[in-house]
Amino acid sequence: MPHVNLSPAQQDYLEAVYVLLQRSGGFGVRVTDIAAELGTRLPTVVRGMARLRAAGLAAQQERGLVQLTPRGLALAAQLLHRHTDVVYLLEQVLGVSAQRAEAEACVIEHGLSGDTAQRLHQFLERWQRLGAAERRALSGRRPASRGQFTLVGDAAGAGTRQ
Repeated sequence: MPHVNLSPAQQDYLEAVYVLLQRSGGFGVRVTDIAAELGTRLPTVVRGMARLRAAGLAAQQERGLVQLTPRGLALAAQLLHRHTDVVYLLEQVLGVSAQRAEAEACVIEHGLSGDTAQRLHQFLERWQRLGAAERRALSGRRPASRGQFTLVGDAAGAGTRQ
């Protein structure tokens, strides 16, 4: 599959449609459900879906249910996998709380190249093969020191899901 450049918002739309399709058994997703999932206004989602249709990633009859094309499904699965890997890294490896890991993963995942996402995935596969004692020794599951990053504020930038 050739490389596709999508904005962070388009990535979020694809990922949301994919998740909603999984929940619905693949029968299609209403635009209102996408808006609710992302906490976005309906007209914004309608425009986003139009862009995904134009890119050949989504299909929708006029005012009908949204489906993903085979290419859209493959890309959405990769995006969701990338998101899941980043959440796992933050939560399981670095010891970040589940809520914070989810929110910060939404920011981080959009900046990763495909190559970096693949390397992260391979690292996590190796991490999972380590024994519990080795993982504990390497993990961030100890109190964070108030050291060099105290001047940097909390990230709540674009891509943060609600």
